[in-house]
Amino acid sequence: MTEIPTHNEKPTSLRAHLINFDQAEIRKSQFNDELFLFVTGEQPEKPWRAILAPVINQQTPDYLTVEVMRTRANDDQERRNKVHYQLSLPLNAISGKKGVMLLGANKSKKIDIDIDL
Repeated sequence: MTEIPTHNEKPTSLRAHLINFDQAEIRKSQFNDELFLFVTGEQPEKPWRAILAPVINQQTPDYLTVEVMRTRANDDQERRNKVHYQLSLPLNAISGKKGVMLLGANKSKKIDIDIDL
């Protein structure tokens, strides 16, 4: 039986794909009550692009882990020569009980979900 590694035990090949982020916050949509995680940072070098990758668990954790990662861009148009990225992830269906733990190469950030947003 194979055990699933925790974040600290991930193979180097997986940790190497984490990238830096600058800012992160949870915001409510202007049109409904849906919550979104917004993350900004510096775009990785070509041929990479930034993505948000939630770590899905069988049970709802207190804090949903979301990794800021790089993945190969399909083409140069996908990157559109942007220097910075702005990403969002809807949280209503996948958030943790208390909030989100964002993991990047340079830092991690625990963000509580404020019900009064």
